Amino acid sequence: MSTSSLMSVSGLGSGLDWRTLIDEIIAIERRPINNLLARKDGINQKKSVWSDIATKLSALKSSVDRLSDPSAFEIKKVSYSVTGVVEATPSWQATPATYNVTVNSLAKAHTIGSDDFADTGTALGLTGTFTVNEKPVTLDVSDTLLSIRDKISEAAGDTVSAQVIDGTLVLKSLN
Repeated sequence: MSTSSLMSVSGLGSGLDWRTLIDEIIAIERRPINNLLARKDGINQKKSVWSDIATKLSALKSSVDRLSDPSAFEIKKVSYSVTGVVEATPSWQATPATYNVTVNSLAKAHTIGSDDFADTGTALGLTGTFTVNEKPVTLDVSDTLLSIRDKISEAAGDTVSAQVIDGTLVLKSLN
């Protein structure tokens, strides 16, 4: 007897729907398989989440390893033997290196003087503008040697000394 002929005799003599009954039995028998497939999907999802966590923890460990390296916190130092001649400021970004600096001569205060003028109170008839410490000093025709000295002193502050000595305007660097 073929299976197709069994199917066609559903309910023969008893009134039972054999086809529905067999489908329900098969569905009941597949429940454990379906449950296992659902658990497998859940486990795969958890596995993916744990894999992401492991990747992030690995990146964190790598960062912590770099922080635990004592050389990352070494302070760069600068040493020099002549204070006031060469100055340097250390920085955490500094590349370790050694530099030799040779000082051929030190700068000295400079002094200059003008031509001699017989009368320091007479207008010199000079015009123009020059700068002292990045401040403009403007001369006009009525300025005398004394008024020019005063204008330079005002612009220079405490970096240049301006004096009139025996009819000569003398400028001296104070730095």
